[in-house]
Amino acid sequence: GRAAKPWMLRVQRDRLLDDMLAAFAPVASAKKLFSPTAVTFTSAFGEVEDGDDRGGLTAEMYSLFWAHALRPAAGLFESFRTPSGHALLLPAPLADAASLEAVGKLLLKCVLDDQPISGGLARVVLDFLVFGHEAPSLTEVGPALDALCDCDADLADAWRALVDDPSALCSLAITFDAFDGGAAPAMADVPVSASNVFEAVLHGCRARLLGARRTAFEALRRGFLSVEDL
Repeated sequence: GRAAKPWMLRVQRDRLLDDMLAAFAPVASAKKLFSPTAVTFTSAFGEVEDGDDRGGLTAEMYSLFWAHALRPAAGLFESFRTPSGHALLLPAPLADAASLEAVGKLLLKCVLDDQPISGGLARVVLDFLVFGHEAPSLTEVGPALDALCDCDADLADAWRALVDDPSALCSLAITFDAFDGGAAPAMADVPVSASNVFEAVLHGCRARLLGARRTAFEALRRGFLSVEDL
């Protein structure tokens, strides 16, 4: 059949992040995201760079976009170091929701085009993109502790020890507030025991992984699912 009409993308190198967010923000058609891209780079003075996009310019555009979008200065993501030294990313609590929606569409486009993302999104982010608030890393103790380990390995190890051996709780006399930091005020003063330690740890993991980032997570997922539910 006839080849799909390419999506013409013109981006200025010194404002590439803004140009790409502006290009993806209004996209409301799956057809556009499934179309091949034809990228043209320009200078700050509007001069068009030489080059015919046969895949290389598109790959460079995505690589440059993620390099800029994942920097702390962009305000879109926060980076955490895993025990192995790798950097993993969570949406920043105060990130602009509209920008994250556009990033979600870019994530979808990268999946469709088999384009890599520089750096690594934390497992809870990928989990949330697929399952939303029902993500295993937010609803099941084991996966939640694994996800927390990406951001705070020491805390995850301490809570895992309590899950594995709740008898230690007898001498600690702690309440739910010690785990979720007030995320569930109605239960803040409830003592944690062997019968509810799983629930307390899960509350704590959700508070630290989602908590203040809820709006950012939801914006990213809205963009990711806005035109095509994979």
